[in-house]
Amino acid sequence: MSDPRFSIENFFSYGFRPFFLFAYLFAAFSMTAWLAWVGLHAMKAQVLRPAIVVPPHEWHAHEMQFGYALAAIAGFSLTAVPNWTNAKPVGGGTLMLLFSFWLARRMAILFSAYLPALMVAVFDFRFLAVILNVSHRTTFSLI
Repeated sequence: MSDPRFSIENFFSYGFRPFFLFAYLFAAFSMTAWLAWVGLHAMKAQVLRPAIVVPPHEWHAHEMQFGYALAAIAGFSLTAVPNWTNAKPVGGGTLMLLFSFWLARRMAILFSAYLPALMVAVFDFRFLAVILNVSHRTTFSLI
């Protein structure tokens, strides 16, 4: 019988666990932040030093596509593709590294006003390149 308590090893054993959970949490956070930002703007308030370099509507659109949706796609592909191909799922340290790439890109965008644009772009696109590479190797490992 398995132990029902939470463990890091169990949490990072399948891609859907960290990516689905944090896609949900990130969507809730970003929607709240965006609504607060729009509310402050509607009240004619001004944020003197915003941490994000782009306007609120562009940040929101980017984060829903590349933050929330890409996390959900990553969690799905890292779980479903190994099941479909009878390959070993990505887990453990590799999954932790992939998840840290996703988290680093969220932080880079969130603090983009304080970071060089090239650094933000590298963080933003690195996760996509890595997840495509991992999915490609998992998908074609049986061919």
